[in-house]
Amino acid sequence: MFNREVKDTQYKRGETIFLPGDPSDAVYFVKMGRVKLSHRDKSGKSVTIRVCEPGEPFGEMAAMGEESRSLQATALDDVWLCWVGRERFVRFAETHPQITLRIAKLIGLHRRELENRLEEMLFLDVPTRLARTLVKLADQHGREVEGGVQLRIRITHRELGDLIGATRETTTATMNRFQRDGIVGRERGKLLIAAPERLQELAKG
Repeated sequence: MFNREVKDTQYKRGETIFLPGDPSDAVYFVKMGRVKLSHRDKSGKSVTIRVCEPGEPFGEMAAMGEESRSLQATALDDVWLCWVGRERFVRFAETHPQITLRIAKLIGLHRRELENRLEEMLFLDVPTRLARTLVKLADQHGREVEGGVQLRIRITHRELGDLIGATRETTTATMNRFQRDGIVGRERGKLLIAAPERLQELAKG
């Protein structure tokens, strides 16, 4: 049975799961927490390619013949993962064509997401990119509270900068501007979207 081959593992927030160049020898699934997949260029600048939520797989290129990792995977929270070795996963997929189809669809979806992200970085300014990212985070992790929409997750300016392809300093300066304008704030250490409608307008560019 496939379930017998699935192993559990846990990582603390900030721990590295794999690095570029590591053997691409397993497919992972997020059971709890979030995992960041990022690319780091030769200058050391990091850009977040995707954030994997509970229920989502990552490292699936291992099942498509990738020999070594091209991205870095980092725990954004304390995470609980399950994983299965590449060879076992491939054997299972060979007898379950729907798995292969799902992986192909995921790869296509992730490629479109990457293309959209690159297009935003090329043609949109930092405030617009940041506003779009905050809107998306509010949709995914927000809860309505008195005074606006509060994110249930903690996210640093560096993490936001990685998501939008900007330095931490530029991201902090833009967030400070949003705060002066009454668009965002802080509530018990977590980000508060104080003016969701104004943020939506900024996101339109």
